[in-house]
Amino acid sequence: MTDEKEKTLEEMIEELGKVQAEPEEVILSLDLASDALDAGQPLRDIYDRSIAKGKILIKQRQLKLAENNVAMAQWVGKQYLGQQDKQDLNLSGLVPVTIVNDIPRG
Repeated sequence: MTDEKEKTLEEMIEELGKVQAEPEEVILSLDLASDALDAGQPLRDIYDRSIAKGKILIKQRQLKLAENNVAMAQWVGKQYLGQQDKQDLNLSGLVPVTIVNDIPRG
């Protein structure tokens, strides 16, 4: 007998959801029925909540990394704050354009 308690199916689904496992991966790894995580199924709510919790954990880690990492701070700003790199494009003068109508008519 082990000291580690047996995990319930719900706990296993939650662990897999937190690491963003796809429904098919959860179904296959836990040997569930193919429709176990379909919309309206009781286990789907557990899965959806765990996916959301996992995304929150990822964002928290990204924000923590951004405190000491300029590249991560820039990435977080672009992802969550709509920031973008400034791109100056300075065009001057005219650009000649030639339109050629050489489509054969038959």
